[in-house]
Amino acid sequence: MFTVRQAGKFLIQPLIPLVQVQPSLTRHTLINLLIRMTGIFLISALLTYGHIVGQAQFATQEQLQKYVTERGKREEAIFQLAADRHNLLKQAFAAQPSPAQPLTRLLDWSDGTHRNFPEHQDWHQFEGQSKPSIFVGRNVPLTVPLQRQIQRFEQLLLQYAPAWRDRFINTWIASPENVAVTYWPEVPGPLMVAGDFDVRNEKFFYLSDRDHDPQRKTVWTDAYQDPASPDWVVSVVTPIDNAAGEHVASVGNDIVLNSLIDRTNVDRLAGTYNLIVRQDGQLIAHPDFTTQIAAKRGTLRVQDLADPHLSRILALIQSTNSDDQLQTARVIENDRDREYIAVTRLAGPDWYFVTVYPQSLMQGSAGSAARFVLLSGGIALLVEMVFIYRALNVQVTQPLAQLLHSTEQLTQGDFEVQLPTSRQDELGRLSKAFIQMSDQLKMMFATLEEQVAQRTVELEAANQELQQLLHLDGLTQVANRRCFDEYLAQEWLRLRREQQPLGLILCDVDFFKQYNDCYGHLAGDECLQRVAQHIKCAIARPADLVARYGGEEFAVILPNTSLTGVVTVAKKIQAQILQAQIPHSGSKISEFVTLSLGVVSFIPHSETTFVSLIKQADAALYSAKQQGRDRIQMGCEPCSIAAEK
Repeated sequence: MFTVRQAGKFLIQPLIPLVQVQPSLTRHTLINLLIRMTGIFLISALLTYGHIVGQAQFATQEQLQKYVTERGKREEAIFQLAADRHNLLKQAFAAQPSPAQPLTRLLDWSDGTHRNFPEHQDWHQFEGQSKPSIFVGRNVPLTVPLQRQIQRFEQLLLQYAPAWRDRFINTWIASPENVAVTYWPEVPGPLMVAGDFDVRNEKFFYLSDRDHDPQRKTVWTDAYQDPASPDWVVSVVTPIDNAAGEHVASVGNDIVLNSLIDRTNVDRLAGTYNLIVRQDGQLIAHPDFTTQIAAKRGTLRVQDLADPHLSRILALIQSTNSDDQLQTARVIENDRDREYIAVTRLAGPDWYFVTVYPQSLMQGSAGSAARFVLLSGGIALLVEMVFIYRALNVQVTQPLAQLLHSTEQLTQGDFEVQLPTSRQDELGRLSKAFIQMSDQLKMMFATLEEQVAQRTVELEAANQELQQLLHLDGLTQVANRRCFDEYLAQEWLRLRREQQPLGLILCDVDFFKQYNDCYGHLAGDECLQRVAQHIKCAIARPADLVARYGGEEFAVILPNTSLTGVVTVAKKIQAQILQAQIPHSGSKISEFVTLSLGVVSFIPHSETTFVSLIKQADAALYSAKQQGRDRIQMGCEPCSIAAEK
């Protein structure tokens, strides 16, 4: 326990260096001022640098926002044009009357399909400039209404598709009857597909059905590499419904993306790079992953690359993915990688055009300005310190010796401090405060010693209670295994000195696993609690100890008890359990809970340990179980003792 003197020394000792008179108080004060004023100038330089950086950040973000806005408008123009032309074609389809001219001749092919070109003739001879190619799926009835529908598709394509060739490589119309009509002079796809081709199974068509497009708006496929060419394309599809709301056709175009991808990779601001990514992480264009994108044929996702930097960029884009935020271009600050992410949404395929701008590009000018502030501030600081030094040389005194002496008194536990309190300056107020502190410490330490004594008594009581809890099994409220081991070892040594018998009973609940399986573990816990209490009821002497040995096993230590006495106690335990009649439908020997008991008793000998007593009791318990359970089996003494007797 701390005494008042020790506590005073402990609390006051750290204060001594603060009030000691230094050999040169002027130099010490000057160094402190220099450090503080240097800190002030450094903070000023940092604030200036921060202000410049803030201005540069604002200007950079504004420029980046304008840049991605303009780039977004330029790159999405082709997509908006496709949507506008689809609306035009959709309106023309609704307004177009049924054609009056003769129906187009469709030829039967051996694969069960109908097409507008002979089967065995080279498709390169097809006059694709003057007419679209036609495919009617296998076993599709070629009715007159269907042929009229196909003729409408032909007329619409011939009316619009040739003029659209300036921006789109092809235009096609497909219907749910497995009909495809395509205007693509170079590649007449409907003449080239296999006989089992079904347009309804193709993504570029089923994206526009009612299940995938309930809002009946223009939809876009993923970007992919055309298998017939090195071109990267994306398909745009618009559904056409009749007056009854039935899906009758879908019109589509394939848009070549080569120029868009090249511009993304090459046309960029100095020191930056661009990329195009979809909301779900599909990577459309990136200057560092062109090879990987091509290898995956347009299905490469950011998540597949295991690139932490690119993953963070995607996460930042997705975190700002709200309707309001993505109406205009946004600039997101990536603090982790010290860069700005400028993002704008490309209308149509719902892609994001992204420009990554490292913050290091704008820090050069800000650093120059901060260095100038540091240099000019440093010169001003040195000049000012010269004047301060001369002033301190003339005015400073050393009035702290008495205060130091009083501090040393406190460290020795002497609270009778004498200091002058008549001064009206800071030292006078310090002396008054010091005396008040001395009086308060004197009272505090007197109270502290009383409280420490009281807390010591309370702590000892709490420790005794804790020791009791450490020796008690939480479930059954009998002694635990630790208490069992300690008590058995203690009694073994005592009875070995006194040469008196020590008895032990090990008992196990029969078929307890089946009890848990039948009634559940909560009921099993309650069963163990009841068994423990009934065992306690069978024990009469204070020196006897009932303990939970482990799981469903219990142990009873019986000091100064012969084997006959141990058997008598075991029978009482067995009778208590039988009288309790705890139901056990899972038992194979009784309708109630039963116990198997192994009993042993002998006089401890120096050649054995208490472990031998446990082994003999355990062997007896095992024998009781082997002989059918619900019985008492007596164990024998260790061989060394038996031989001696």
